[in-house]
Amino acid sequence: MGGGASEFRGQKRQGREQLEAWARSHGGPAAESATADVKKRDTHRFEQWLEGQLQVNRETLAQQNRFP
Repeated sequence: MGGGASEFRGQKRQGREQLEAWARSHGGPAAESATADVKKRDTHRFEQWLEGQLQVNRETLAQQNRFP
């Protein structure tokens, strides 16, 4: 009897996971349980890229003696 209940819970969980996967693949919102433990972090990729570009431009201008 215990095996039937655990089998049923497993099928129910698998069905829910399939529905959530289908929703994600078709642009639907993610289920809250799927994103509950995801930690968001700030990345400053654009700022890092921009600083790198400024550094390269400054070096280029310094080599050409056109540094303002």
